[in-house]
Amino acid sequence: ENNAAVALFSSSDSSTVESNQTITELQLKVSNLSDGIDERLVFDGSEFALVDGGSGSTNSFSYQVAVATNTATVTLTGNWDTATFNNLLDGMKYRNEDSSAISNRIITLISVKDSGGTDNGGVELQILNLAGEVTINAVNEEPILTATSLNPRYVENGAASVLFLDADASTVESGQLFSQLIITVDNLADGAAEKLIVDGDNVTLTAGVNGTTTANSYGYSVGITGSMATVTVT
Repeated sequence: ENNAAVALFSSSDSSTVESNQTITELQLKVSNLSDGIDERLVFDGSEFALVDGGSGSTNSFSYQVAVATNTATVTLTGNWDTATFNNLLDGMKYRNEDSSAISNRIITLISVKDSGGTDNGGVELQILNLAGEVTINAVNEEPILTATSLNPRYVENGAASVLFLDADASTVESGQLFSQLIITVDNLADGAAEKLIVDGDNVTLTAGVNGTTTANSYGYSVGITGSMATVTVT
């Protein structure tokens, strides 16, 4: 997930049977989709999203995408000799930009068409039904935390000052919880008089202090290096 694209096929071997013909169309499907625009296919070095109604063209091919019931049907059209087509098929890749993708994707080559036409009973379309599987390996993403620092002015021996507002935290992946927060307080000079309020409890900023908050049973510990306290909340 959320990594470099992976190749889907190798050792591709196609033939138009008759000489002087070219491959003009490849149709394939990608099943078990769940991540919308984050699901990507790479063909001839060009990447496009597997979303319904998607279409476009490059110097070497055009594509159309239709999505129904979590399956994308992709139609690629061009004018390729067999050697070029084989290389393009070997170079076709899948990529997913979503950080929470978990279900494997099934890639199925449905059909291939050549330029021979159907005159005199000719057959231009070959049904393939060749399938492969992309294994999705979930990777835990680092959490996100933003907040607005108030940079307050503290009045000596007065009420505690609020330090941050508008905190916004995310584990990125659903179903996860936060397990630790580390805070540093620098320029300490007043020993046990210096305190940080954590979950409603006064935590003294001296070495070795540890405990559990009353409200939510969060663990905390304090370490001191020089004039800096490191407070770990779990």
